Parts: sequence; structure tokens; C-alpha cells
Amino acid sequence: MRVPLFLTLSYLIVAVWAGGYAGCLERIWLYQAYLIDELNDEADRTVGYKCKKWDYSSHVCKNNEWEACNPKRKGETRCQFGDLVVSTGKTDGKKTDWEVKNADGKTMNVEETAKQCLSRYTDKTKYKNAYGSVFNFPGHTALKGAGEEFNDYIKKLGDAVTKTAQSKKTAANKNRFDDFDAITEKILTARAGDHGKFAVPAAEKELGASNVETKLRASGNPTLSKQISDYYDRMYGTNAKNSKISDEKKAYDHGEVVNTYKQVQADLAKCT
Repeated sequence: MRVPLFLTLSYLIVAVWAGGYAGCLERIWLYQAYLIDELNDEADRTVGYKCKKWDYSSHVCKNNEWEACNPKRKGETRCQFGDLVVSTGKTDGKKTDWEVKNADGKTMNVEETAKQCLSRYTDKTKYKNAYGSVFNFPGHTALKGAGEEFNDYIKKLGDAVTKTAQSKKTAANKNRFDDFDAITEKILTARAGDHGKFAVPAAEKELGASNVETKLRASGNPTLSKQISDYYDRMYGTNAKNSKISDEKKAYDHGEVVNTYKQVQADLAKCT
């Protein structure tokens, strides 16, 4: 007898979050960290710094030389979102108008900016120099002291923001940290969608071998966070039957990144 098991994902995840949307949110996350970092004295800033020459054989920044993001607009001393994205590589450096503003003309519309970013990376019809995909950039192109591994960069960037929150957070700048946390939540949602592309087939293969019939259904529940958390825990819990699923490399890599983002959230939440 085959027992049916429903793997529940929100239709929003399936329809919207797959692909490079998460990667673009991660670039916005970097930019929000950059805005937080400017609360520090210039000598203490680390976000938006790029290694001048990375040594791929020894995996270090040669001579420990780091350069700050260079704004493209005349008269500006701090980078815009587009400047920061360009500094991570594989983009058209002449076009930095990546940001979409809200109706107030000042604040960033995160969702629309992420879509614009995704289009600039992938739409070769509209942007002839589009790279073709949204990639995990090396940490040393965005954060002083980071290396090549993306998950390690996420942790270090989160640590930098938490450190700033501990010493610089006030009622006047609290919104910067709130925005950072909100973007982290959006990334978790989007990453879970990407993660599902790998985890669901792995689950179907692994559980099918144990005579368990798997079915995918859309819940349509707008409360995404709990669904994603439940789904993630179900797929990567302590149940021995599911242990091999996390050995699937792509699913495992996504899982590691999701865990790191959750830890960043937990650490920042301690800074009241």
C-alpha cells in the first residue's frame, strides 16, 4: 500500500519566487547593510568594500588592500544600489539605475527593485549585455574581510550589522535595522522557493523508494512564513528516513544558506 504524502508549498512560491529573485533580494540586503554601516566612523566601515586583487591560490586579499565602493554620480560620496551591484561583477558598469522608488520618490520599493534587478541580469532581449543569470557573488567583492564562499559572507555581513546595532542603534535610526530584518524575511521566503526546486524532487525520489507516494499541492495561504518554516523543518528534520535528502548537494547548499539567514535574524533580534 502506498501512503500519499502531500508536500505543501504556497502557490506564490511556485509562481513567483523561483529563479534569481532571491539573489536580487540578497543584493538589496547588502545595500541595506551598507546604509547601516554608514552609522559607523569611516575608518570602521567594512560593507561595500572590494578586494583590489584577490589571490585565488592562497584565498586571501593580496596585501590586504580593499577599496570602497565608488559612486558613479558626480558630487556623491556614497554609493547608490546600482553602484554596489555593479561592484560585485558581471554587470553593465555604465548602467546603475537599478533602483525603483516608492511613491515618495525617496525610499526603495524592495519588490519592484528586485524584479528590475532580475530583469537586468536575465533579459537579454531588453538588456543586450545581461549576464544571463543571478549568481552568488564572491564575498570579497562586497565586504572587507570576506572570502570566496557565499554562506560565510552572509554570516559575516550579518555579524557586521549586529555589531553596529549593538553600538549605534537608536530610535532615530531603528528603521534601518527594521528594513534589514524585513528584507531578511523576504529572502527566506524566496530562498525557500528556490530550495523547493531541489528539495521536492529529492524528497519524491527518496520517499518513493520507501513506498511513499508524494503529491505537491498549493495551499494558497498568504501566511507564508510558517508554511515555509514547517516545510523546511519537515524536509530537514531529524527523521532518519529523510536524512539522505539533505545529502543532495544543491538542496543542502540552499539549506545551509537558509539556516544562516535564520541565525542572522536571531542575532539581530537580541539587539533591542
